Amino acid sequence: MEQKPEDLEVRWLLNIACMTLGKYPDEVPKKYLIPPSTFDSGEDIGLFEDVASSSGLDVFGQAGGAVMDDFDQDGLFDIVVTALNPCDSMNLFHNNGDGTFSDWTNQAGLSKQYGGLSLNHADYNNDGWLDLLVVRGGWDVPTRKSLLRTTVMALLRT
Repeated sequence: MEQKPEDLEVRWLLNIACMTLGKYPDEVPKKYLIPPSTFDSGEDIGLFEDVASSSGLDVFGQAGGAVMDDFDQDGLFDIVVTALNPCDSMNLFHNNGDGTFSDWTNQAGLSKQYGGLSLNHADYNNDGWLDLLVVRGGWDVPTRKSLLRTTVMALLRT
């Protein structure tokens, strides 16, 4: 802050850090304080409630990837997640259509697909089913990627 006191981005980061710690605006030095009115909005979007556990999406992991799409073509968005930890399997959550999800990881054959820093999806082979690209590794150690052709989804629908 002493090096760039006029830099709004640096001031903004200080103010946001203080908000995160519950110390805004009282403990922000006055010369760096961005007035609370700056953050006012004419829109009331309400508060977000964490419903992951009650909806069946109760998994815990380090970082990872997530995609949401209609993997079984029933008109509802399903969710696939990965975790950075190479010992954690991927998870597929099927949308039940009532605000809840069922864990279809085993049925989809994903319980033995471990880790994943990033996750993308597309129908790479044009068969009408979404496929998954799992990117692993990164800066630590070289690790294989997986291109998962989604052939089991047709079986899951029946």
